[in-house]
Parts: sequence; structure tokens; C-alpha cells
Amino acid sequence: MEIAKNGLLEGDRLLGSSLLDMYAKYGMLEKAQEVFDELSEQDIVSWNACIAGYAGDGNYEESMRLLDEMDREGIEPDGVTLASVLSACSHGGLVARGVKHFEELCKRFNIIPDLKHYSTIIDLLGRAGDLKMLEGMLGRIPLEADLSIWLPLLGACRMHGNKDLGKHAFANAIDLKPTQAGAYIIMSNIFANSEFREDSE
Repeated sequence: MEIAKNGLLEGDRLLGSSLLDMYAKYGMLEKAQEVFDELSEQDIVSWNACIAGYAGDGNYEESMRLLDEMDREGIEPDGVTLASVLSACSHGGLVARGVKHFEELCKRFNIIPDLKHYSTIIDLLGRAGDLKMLEGMLGRIPLEADLSIWLPLLGACRMHGNKDLGKHAFANAIDLKPTQAGAYIIMSNIFANSEFREDSE
């Protein structure tokens, strides 16, 4: 990599972080790691870009390796780090690990989760079929839930045949956006699947 060879990364952290972010977003993780290693100083932005790159590629192990390394270096994770860690767990279908990281990072580093974090956890628990824990998580959201929460929940209810929770999610989704076609489609599928199951019993 010419920029690194010419020593330009050593004096220009902004250039290095931009290059790292670009490589990570395009899935060129070997080059992203190269840039990261060449940086004279790794700040929270560069750590997050690298972790997000591995998370987007579905590489949970590398994301966690970097998170551990970040901890050893004394760099505190933030909300962006948490989002990437949850994304890595979601890509790998690692429900228990996702919930564990969510709880630990929020508590240890006083990270206040936003709707994006809760949406990822809802999606993770929903796809795993853990609707009981999902309902408990819903009760913890301190913010006004939006469609990023209600639509994944509706999808989980369709997948696992939970008509009652589905009705709750649907009512909230159309209250926020009455013209949201996706909510109507998912809810009609929930009812159709429910009727099919009842007829076949």
C-alpha cells in the first residue's frame, strides 16, 4: 500500500482513519487491518471502523479479538462499538453472546443504548424464537419505540406464530405509520398461518 509505504499515515490520522473506514466498508478487511496496524495512534474511530468491518463480514471472532485488544489498550467502547458488536452477533446468530455483550458493555462503560441497539437485540432474539426474553427487552426500552422495533418484532411473531404479541406490534406500527404496507402484509400472514394451524389440528 503506497500511502503506508511513504509514511503518510504516520502524520495524518484523518487520512488513515478515512482510508481504514473505506476499506472496511467495502469488505477489504486485509487492507483495512494493514492501515489500522500502520496508524501512529489508534483512536476510538479507527477501532470502531475495524470492528465494524469484521462485523459486517460476519467475522465474530475477529470483532471480539479487536474488542479485547481495545480493552487492553485502555480505549473505552462507545455506542458505535456496541452496535458493531451486536451486528457481529446477529450475523452469526449468536443470541446468548449478543445479550451478554449488550448487558456487559452497557453496564461497565455506562453506554446508554439507543433504538438501533434495541432494534438489533429485538431482531436477534426474534430470529432465535426467544419471545419471552424479547418481551422483557421491550419493557426496558426507555425511548419511544419506532418502526425499527415494531417491524422486526412483527416478523418474529410471524416466524414463530405468536398472534397476541403480533397484534400488539401491529397496533403500534400502524399507530406510528398507518400507511406502512409491510405491517399489514406481515399481520395478514400471521393470521393466515394461525388459521392454517387451527384447521390442521
